[in-house]
Amino acid sequence: MTTPSGLWPLYRSIGPIIFWLLLTRGSTGTFGVNGRGLTDSSKGSQGCIPDTTKCCQSKGVSQLCVRKLCDYRRPPNEFEVFEVASECPHSLTAIASCLADQRDHMPCCSRRAKGADDLLCLHLCNGSKTTVDLNRWEEYKAYVACLSFNIQPMYQCFAEGYRKSPYPPVNLTAVSVGQRSAHLQWKPPLALSSLVKKYRVQCRSSDMLFLKEGHTSSTFLLIDDLLPNTKYAITVTAEGEDFTARSLPSDEITIVTKGLTPEVEAYQEEMETADGFTQTLACRIKVHGRRQSVPSVQWVRRWTKGENFHPIASQGDLSKSYSADIFLSSVEATWLLYTTTLTIYSVRATDYALYKCQVRTEDGEDTKEIRLRPLHTIHIPRSPPNITKCCLKEQLEGACLATCKGSSLDLDFAGLFLADFQVHKCSNELSKMVHCSLGAISYGPCCLRRKVPQVCMALCDGTLKLPTAADSYASCLPYLSSVMECHMESRALIPSPPDNLRLVTSNQVSTVIIEWSEVVDAKLYIVYYRIVGEGARDEWERKTSTANVIVLNRLPQQTRFEVVVLAASLAGSSEPSRSLFFSTMPRSN
Repeated sequence: MTTPSGLWPLYRSIGPIIFWLLLTRGSTGTFGVNGRGLTDSSKGSQGCIPDTTKCCQSKGVSQLCVRKLCDYRRPPNEFEVFEVASECPHSLTAIASCLADQRDHMPCCSRRAKGADDLLCLHLCNGSKTTVDLNRWEEYKAYVACLSFNIQPMYQCFAEGYRKSPYPPVNLTAVSVGQRSAHLQWKPPLALSSLVKKYRVQCRSSDMLFLKEGHTSSTFLLIDDLLPNTKYAITVTAEGEDFTARSLPSDEITIVTKGLTPEVEAYQEEMETADGFTQTLACRIKVHGRRQSVPSVQWVRRWTKGENFHPIASQGDLSKSYSADIFLSSVEATWLLYTTTLTIYSVRATDYALYKCQVRTEDGEDTKEIRLRPLHTIHIPRSPPNITKCCLKEQLEGACLATCKGSSLDLDFAGLFLADFQVHKCSNELSKMVHCSLGAISYGPCCLRRKVPQVCMALCDGTLKLPTAADSYASCLPYLSSVMECHMESRALIPSPPDNLRLVTSNQVSTVIIEWSEVVDAKLYIVYYRIVGEGARDEWERKTSTANVIVLNRLPQQTRFEVVVLAASLAGSSEPSRSLFFSTMPRSN
């Protein structure tokens, strides 16, 4: 195939096949090299037709680009689109604005689009900015392909839209804004208002998650069912005989709906701790709406019922004894959850009091009280911890039971998030495993002090189900180190398991004496014993001792027993000791 000398660079850049396609399409006379201009059927009333050439000139578009692109009656042919794409990239936004003429031609352009997978050039139809970088060869080729296939029908859509599509309304204002509604009004388009048949109002939240639409033939509308305390961007579009004949949106206005009074609840209303421990009090604050605005919080306390509450910050050195904080712990569909904490370091007798978190926003205030009491009682479990038994009781999936072994579950939190763990769907069972691991211990206050979000709190207190969706599940990964720190912090306060259990009696008929090595910081020892063997019931008896020795009496003769011992303090109880087995003797005649 031979080519004119002037087209040789184009031939070399796009190749013979595309060049031949363009050349042969152009020869048909439909909208190629030989097909110039629009048919008479696309012409309309001159009163509706904008002077797009003059518009481009006023925006500083070069003469070449004005000549090639700005006359809707003379679209560029397939060869000229290469020149346009090369010479006019910086003027495309201005040209698009003039060609659209405040009318949205996109429905027509999209309906007639053809030939290109990426319709990158259709931004011309609604006057928007181009999203491509024409300095990049691949994007340049895609843009040119879009123009070459669609430039003629696009310009036909412009001509049709000028005749039947209205201009946008003006002077959009919010007359009043409530908690869940807004009263809006506007004025008809400055020109061709007779084309308007109705208006479409769009209210979109600033995070783009909520869209509320309304329709009216009037120039005012009450939009309801909005979220309180939420920022909305509002526009109005004028529509003609049908949805496809429409203006571009009006100038955008922004409103913020009024908020509701915050709702406060205590993480725990009654809390216990011991002298010298660190304890964290927490309140959860529900703020309706989507606009993030941190509430104001003041922690106060009092010691007796008749006295006033006193601000915490005014008592002593806040930085050494107390620490107050607040963080966003959950973002829900229609509300935000904040958590405020008050941490008391090295608790003293004067810290046992009635505390109150006072929460205030610009829309109201709420309070909640928390009682902090001294801890005097050591918790005694009904039976020694048995993770396998707990997991079976929780009906854990069979493939996941391998993680529940023995008397303790030393959770490898990072391992629980690995792919092979999730392959067996064990992530769905994680909340059950955490529940069995925690037993009577809760790391909740510690995790809240470390700003662990609501969705991950099941790792700390087992009270909520963990997320099973992959994205939500993975969102807890950044907080695993905080959870592990709380785990270690709590375990560090608990005594170690007793060791060296042994019998110290010479007559094992119905009474035995058992002793073990003394455990540092243990205030109480809990001794569990049960009958083992065929037909034995899986039930533990228990006794306590403040010393490292115990006497078990009234035991049945000729019976085999298992004994384990836990060391306990106010902070909690240890894991079980190793089992000691013994058998009682028959009574001698």
